[in-house]
Amino acid sequence: IVYSIETGPTPLPSSIQRMRTRSALTRIEIEPEFARHAEVLAGRLRAVGMLAGALTVTLKRADFTLRSESAKIPPTRSPSALLRTARELLPRLFRSGETYRATGLSVHALSPSESLFPSRLDEALAAADKVNRHYGSGTIHLLSTQSTAVTHSRGLARETFVLE
Repeated sequence: IVYSIETGPTPLPSSIQRMRTRSALTRIEIEPEFARHAEVLAGRLRAVGMLAGALTVTLKRADFTLRSESAKIPPTRSPSALLRTARELLPRLFRSGETYRATGLSVHALSPSESLFPSRLDEALAAADKVNRHYGSGTIHLLSTQSTAVTHSRGLARETFVLE
């Protein structure tokens, strides 16, 4: 007996999120985490051809309670724009003296990208995505999302180049 399986278009996501658990994050450590989240989310948005219209920032405290703040943003898939909004929301969430164990960003209000002609930035980011898929996530970063010009991972020095 053979059963027919109908395939239809793949449903598009209504939101995309990234959360990472660490131990005892300080304020100084949170912003680089946001930068990594913004880069990953922007790559995921590019992969599905969507733009984000809202961003939510989440901090998980040591006692596992969550604090979140959201903001509407102009439709974007730029990691710099996502990071800028996350940095603006951070002071509303962060409380001095509290210990945080996880950070997260999520994008909502997704809409299809209507650009028929990709910009030079889109082309550069697509090339960076390809390199990151081949050599490992975080091989290439935007300078605007980094707190230092050179990052170290797995004992290798990685240089950061400006793409925007």
